[in-house]
Amino acid sequence: FTIQPFVNWKCAPGRSGRLEKHLQSTYHKIAVQNLSFRQQEGSVAQQLFNVNELERQENRHRFGDLLDGAYFLFKHELPHTTLYAPLLELLSKIDHSKKLSTFFDKCQKNATYDSTTTVTELLQSTSEVIDKRILTKIRESRIISVMAHEGTDIDHYQNLSICIRYCNQDTGESTESYISLLKIKDKDAQTIFDTIVKELK
Repeated sequence: FTIQPFVNWKCAPGRSGRLEKHLQSTYHKIAVQNLSFRQQEGSVAQQLFNVNELERQENRHRFGDLLDGAYFLFKHELPHTTLYAPLLELLSKIDHSKKLSTFFDKCQKNATYDSTTTVTELLQSTSEVIDKRILTKIRESRIISVMAHEGTDIDHYQNLSICIRYCNQDTGESTESYISLLKIKDKDAQTIFDTIVKELK
């Protein structure tokens, strides 16, 4: 810190002046570097916001890993309610980056994301996303055909399955997609027709 005021301005300018010597001094260079660093990092509030945003992004990536594991079970028709937790445990062990295990360690006891409730909600969410994508492709298709089949199961319930064949606008190929399986009270033509129309709306 300066304890004596600078009064002789005649010696200040020039290459050998006091200002130039101060400019080249170590203390001045350190002060300039610190100022530049603070300007780049922003305020304390901005730094905290950046840390929170990075943490949110990291949590989203880890939750994406959980969804990938759950989708693997769904796709291969494996019992997700019993295999989900062991699968996550295996993924944590083979994850050499330790990011997944760190994510679980940071989770609260009531939010470990390895419960049957979590994997069931993931299944429902995945189903909704797939349904929306299929319906979008069906709406984009110029030509569709509706296929329905009525049958009675072993418990004597009358069921109606509905499928739609449409032209995939991306590939130009004919595609069949299962839409729904519904229980119906009667199996007459009018009931089946009304059920199909209501479901497709």
